[in-house]
Amino acid sequence: MMFPRHPSWLWLKKPDKAKLPPIVENTQAMFDTGHMFEQYAEKKFPNGVTLGFNSYNEYLSLPRWTSEALKSGAKTIFQARFEG
Repeated sequence: MMFPRHPSWLWLKKPDKAKLPPIVENTQAMFDTGHMFEQYAEKKFPNGVTLGFNSYNEYLSLPRWTSEALKSGAKTIFQARFEG
């Protein structure tokens, strides 16, 4: 959700959170709900493939990883990314 606002936010979130503006309570509630739903979905689909990322370069690799997961037969992919 942060990347569309500005790509550098994605990078700052991990190594230098102090430079980011504080998250307001309503926004934090949406993030928390998303994390709870993600855990629910992963339990609901135990054979799902979780891609995820730990760096900006890995984030940029998500479309390729998504394609590879689909080609390998994955039916459920968590944190997939498509580009058009």
